[in-house]
Amino acid sequence: MVAPEARVAEAPVHRYAATAHLLRLMKVLYFLSGFSASSFGRFATLFYLDSGLDAHRIGIVEGAQPIVALLGNQLFGLLSDSLQRKKAVALYARAVSTALLLALPMPHWVGLPRATFPYILAIMVAMAFFAVGGGVLDAYTLDLLGDERRGEYGRYRLWLAVSWGIGNALMGWVADHLGFDYNFVVSGALNLLAIGLMGAALPSRTRGERRILQQRQLQQRQLQQSHLAARRADGLAAAADSVREPLQRPEDCCPSSRQLPAAPADATLAAATTEAETAEAEAEAEAGVAEAEAEEAASLASAALRPRFVFFLCEMMAIGLAFTVVEKFIFVFIIKELGGSQSLCGYSVAVNVIFEVPIFHFGDALLRTLGHEAMVLLSLLAYALRVFGYSCLQPHTVWALLALEPLHGITYALSWTAAVDKVKAEVPAAWQTSGMLLLNSAMWCAGRTAGSLLGGSFLQHGRAFGHSGGRALYLVAACASAGLIAAHVVITLLLRAAGQQPLLASPLAAAAAAGIEPLVAGGSAGRQEGWAAARVRTRDSDRE
Repeated sequence: MVAPEARVAEAPVHRYAATAHLLRLMKVLYFLSGFSASSFGRFATLFYLDSGLDAHRIGIVEGAQPIVALLGNQLFGLLSDSLQRKKAVALYARAVSTALLLALPMPHWVGLPRATFPYILAIMVAMAFFAVGGGVLDAYTLDLLGDERRGEYGRYRLWLAVSWGIGNALMGWVADHLGFDYNFVVSGALNLLAIGLMGAALPSRTRGERRILQQRQLQQRQLQQSHLAARRADGLAAAADSVREPLQRPEDCCPSSRQLPAAPADATLAAATTEAETAEAEAEAEAGVAEAEAEEAASLASAALRPRFVFFLCEMMAIGLAFTVVEKFIFVFIIKELGGSQSLCGYSVAVNVIFEVPIFHFGDALLRTLGHEAMVLLSLLAYALRVFGYSCLQPHTVWALLALEPLHGITYALSWTAAVDKVKAEVPAAWQTSGMLLLNSAMWCAGRTAGSLLGGSFLQHGRAFGHSGGRALYLVAACASAGLIAAHVVITLLLRAAGQQPLLASPLAAAAAAGIEPLVAGGSAGRQEGWAAARVRTRDSDRE
């Protein structure tokens, strides 16, 4: 027989083992997500071209998706956090989006003419509405890691980068030699495998979700008890008044003629706690819980509307716009203007992850060393150099694209690691999924909409610096990125001169301002304690 003390000691070990098992599963899910996305994601442009769409129509298709995704992200994010059901929301959304993806090549598979522009537009817009799986997967991982291990997020997210690189290299070759239909088959099969694993292996609720629900239930019970106690106190006071009232009459001054009350105080107290009054107290408690939940929602709005956080989201939107100008139109530039092949396009995405994987792996150390500010600025600098390099490519040097693409890993991994860490530090615990989907909305909805529409229109009609087409587009993108870096640096210097924290106050800077050293002695626990204190200081400085 196991002693109670042994069971208590074993409980944390079992919880840690269960969490470690789920985190290993998250690596697998990230890998499957990256590979399935690579089968169609960047190659969607080639599918559009094969279907007869020009750059302007491609821009419309890609620009319409983020607008609808913005609505879907907020709806599913609020639904997931209100019900604390990340798994159910992710499964439903992924199943519908997979079915829609397989509907794209269906006309060709059943012998009909190729998909038309309206058909493609309708399918892609519907897919965008349900494309919330990535944000929910991030929120699930961060929930499992908890606040103490939040910096390790990149070690799990890097598996998506690995599979993204491998998948693009393989699927580029497949599209070149076997046909694009196989890309749809692979993407659909991997999505179905991921859905099966999520349904079978993930718990219906994470430990964090169960804790939030328990807190809500405890709050409701406390409110009910407080209202019932108030009712009982009122009943007791009424009973005392009924006892005192007869004694105040003159004829009751004589003990022999005084009439005692008909019912004792206990009976009056019992009458005060009837079922009707109990139900009324419960209704008041439920109203109090609803008010508390409304206050939680207001806390999300308060966090999202702080000026520094709004600037952060705007900067993430600009980075999302910059990414879109490359992701959606670089293949058009390579194939149409420089005479490159689909295999080159696949290889170019594969080398994206050369720097992306190590940056994600060492994300916690980079956050402690550089902070949000420097990581975002370095990502913008890498982007400016990359797109300027595009503008210098010629048909005989098109394979030099492979030397430029590793800069994508610096841009994406630095900006995304900093963005996820900042959002998770700022958003209230009960609204973590909404926070991640808010970030996704800024970068991949608002930013992608603007990038698709502006990029597609400019590629079709624009001219700059004596050039047109892709060369002009990427020269303008390089100049815009450099301008954003300059504006950010100038504003930050002005804030520092005024004795305030920079725009994206890093944990390290906040710790220094508070006299806290994040890397304190005492091993891992000490480092985590100092790092947590730095995060709190960052949050407080942003509220100012």
